[in-house]
Amino acid sequence: MKKPESTRPLPVPAPAPGNRGQVVRLPDPVDRPPDTVAGTPRRDLWYALHVPELADLPEAVRQQRLTRLAELASSVSASISFHACAVVFEIRSSLRYFGGIDCLHEKLAPAVAGELRSWGLSGQFAYAAAPTVCGSLLLARAGSNCLVYRRDNLRSALGRLSTDVLKLDRESRRRLYNMGVRHLRDLWRLPADGLRKRFGSSFLNQLRQALGEKQEPQQYYQPPPAFSVGYDLPCDVEDVALLLPVLDEFLAQLVDFLRCRDLTVSRLLVSLRHERQRPTEITLGLRQPSRSQQHLLQLLEIHISRLTIPAPAIGVGMQVIRFDACLARSESLLREGGEQPADCRDQRLDLFLEQLQARLGE
Repeated sequence: MKKPESTRPLPVPAPAPGNRGQVVRLPDPVDRPPDTVAGTPRRDLWYALHVPELADLPEAVRQQRLTRLAELASSVSASISFHACAVVFEIRSSLRYFGGIDCLHEKLAPAVAGELRSWGLSGQFAYAAAPTVCGSLLLARAGSNCLVYRRDNLRSALGRLSTDVLKLDRESRRRLYNMGVRHLRDLWRLPADGLRKRFGSSFLNQLRQALGEKQEPQQYYQPPPAFSVGYDLPCDVEDVALLLPVLDEFLAQLVDFLRCRDLTVSRLLVSLRHERQRPTEITLGLRQPSRSQQHLLQLLEIHISRLTIPAPAIGVGMQVIRFDACLARSESLLREGGEQPADCRDQRLDLFLEQLQARLGE
């Protein structure tokens, strides 16, 4: 293996029988000086996971498959973005936790391969890691399965790649071929103004982003929200009203969760666990989505006042069944005659109807 300071790309060793490749171990990031762009330290390392077989699937199915791959990648990274037949995620921040890039890959690769086989695919995929999103994506498209962790080595590593890894239309590929351009290193020798004139700004931006010379705006994957909490009671509880402080604490956690994500809730499930009995469930359905702790607790109090449990409760849990977006309302700055606006009256009516429904049932 060449030294990390070499300008040559670092190839991955040949995979052992029965094993899907190994990634070169990354030295401890603390031992390396940070790369810089315009004087700003940048220490990102992006791992690209490319599945060429996804190109043959319909767009909707392909997006579902990529979303599933993003869910798998969320176990090792919080910054994940979608690309054509690939997902790219930042891993340098989690290398120390997983003990190096090879351990991280060994954790992720079997899950990815198994998921691909469950879709009827071969289970083969290409991967690469580089300091830029576009750079790692180009390396993965080339099937090089290599690691480049220094930004200074990107130009030489990418220069060996064929121009086929670029996202180009047929006419642009024909022009490059007629110009004698076969590899990315051939593009490094051409003036930027001429490339922009012949192929457009997006083409030049793709090259500059791959080299880390231009910012790469990303739209990161956000997993669907999920909220579920539970508590094992220290003793059996026969009086359900004694559980209200626990439920109030659950609601406080729920409200914080909703505010951080700008969400509301319209359907909530509270379950009471018993010994040798099925759980007692309380389903809270709201006419208008809410994240008011006081209002939700008031509705639960009404439900609990009507509840009869078959056995003492040994545990309690809360789960959100349906989330809704938070739609903020603006009130008029000047009110005439002190009359309440119509939407405020409607909101109070909804609160009253929800309390009535909690008392009388569906």
